[in-house]
Amino acid sequence: MLKYTLSIKCYTGTRYHIGQDEIQDVEECKAPLFSMESYCYRFEADATVERVVKLGCASLICSAIRNHCEHINMGPLSGKICCCNHNNFCNTTTRKTINTILILLSLSFFYLLTF
Repeated sequence: MLKYTLSIKCYTGTRYHIGQDEIQDVEECKAPLFSMESYCYRFEADATVERVVKLGCASLICSAIRNHCEHINMGPLSGKICCCNHNNFCNTTTRKTINTILILLSLSFFYLLTF
């Protein structure tokens, strides 16, 4: 039995990493053709001064990559694109998770100091 992901929610937009993460826009992605699956993608490249991260929907390009990562050229940038459709917002960053963990650890430490 084949599983078709007809729509999925993905983070969208371009993020330039200079310091902390920013809140991302969200989009519901739908497959352009009935027989295709919907995918979120995450493209990362190092530009001259900063790290560029582009997020969005890409059913056509991701139909070949599926739930993996590949090195590609996107315009003037060369970088890595990762495609996924295993759950909503699967194109999130690991930095956001790390930042959240650091904040929770800091709060726990300050809580312990007050008692």
